Amino acid sequence: MKFTIERRALVKMLDVISRKAPSKKLRDKEVRLSACDARVFVEANESTGGVEAMVFEDGTCLINHKLFLKLLRMHPKKKNITVVVDERRITFATTTLPVSGYSSVATSPGKFQVFQVTDSWLAERRVGTETQAASHLPHADKLIIERTKVVDYLLNLEHRIGASKARYFHQFGFSAAMWEQFAEALRAHGQTNEVKRVHETDFGPRYEVEGKLSTPDGRSPLIRSVWQFDNGTVAPRLITAYPLEAR
Repeated sequence: MKFTIERRALVKMLDVISRKAPSKKLRDKEVRLSACDARVFVEANESTGGVEAMVFEDGTCLINHKLFLKLLRMHPKKKNITVVVDERRITFATTTLPVSGYSSVATSPGKFQVFQVTDSWLAERRVGTETQAASHLPHADKLIIERTKVVDYLLNLEHRIGASKARYFHQFGFSAAMWEQFAEALRAHGQTNEVKRVHETDFGPRYEVEGKLSTPDGRSPLIRSVWQFDNGTVAPRLITAYPLEAR
């Protein structure tokens, strides 16, 4: 997991989410930190918040809530911070902390409190790594869709993080047993719709494609598919897909 975020917005969100829930005797000691779909989310004390960020790699983990917040406040001069998380640790500024429950896949919560970023962050983001693009995916005839991405994540009703996406796509007639049907629908989605945004990452450009998805039951939900053209590969590979109508 890797993202760049406005430090003040993250601190505010963590501070609000740290408040004890009325139904609990004590506050949660850990917060779930997730990054996906151009946002960073925190979940604790029966509350969920989300704030805009430049997400380079999706992921989720558990981290000590109080200590994380305290250390973030120790860097007041840093307007924006880049956070990197792996299976063992989270690193930001000059700080490293242990984490648990790490996963390289994440999905947006169904409902969350939106925390606003400043106008200066928005201006910096627009002229930074994100660009607008009214074009199509490069090498769209060779798009890469891995079976595990579809079967084990996007259509897996028991996946701890991806189950909500699976429930959404299943209602249109897709299933893991016929995963190739869903893969071909996503491939067609990437080939026929325009790229709306491009994020430059350390591994290559990441493309967001928006448009209608052809489904077995004939309906055409509006979704976003995300593709990354990894350095040294022949075509973009599917990262994730999710509904736009719920946003």
